[in-house]
Amino acid sequence: MEEEIPVRFEKNVAGDFYTTGECLACDAPESEARDLLAPLEDDNFDTYFVKQPETAAEIERACRALEVCCVAALRYGGTNPDVIRRLGNDPIYCDHLLPGGLVPRPDWLAEQRNENTIWNKLKRRLWKK
Repeated sequence: MEEEIPVRFEKNVAGDFYTTGECLACDAPESEARDLLAPLEDDNFDTYFVKQPETAAEIERACRALEVCCVAALRYGGTNPDVIRRLGNDPIYCDHLLPGGLVPRPDWLAEQRNENTIWNKLKRRLWKK
């Protein structure tokens, strides 16, 4: 039995990345992809894509926004196998899956944590010239 694909929130710009409208407005996805998602300011409490990613860096930021959403309200509806693999071939993030099941995703959050350790901050400060 195939899983039901979530409904796209009507405010999203057309494209492969979208939100379902169920985001909690915590600003975590927006902090990863400020140029792609509507800002949570003034009277906007909705998370939605205002621009689709075009470059590799933008695609990475969009993927990270999906991964930090605590309620899985951001999704990838495209069929690009590289993006699907980047998202772990995981039905939590992807509407279309590749054969073979889940694949490892990059642990970019751990990399960020490691970069921000006291030792690494001290090294950067000491060797800064």
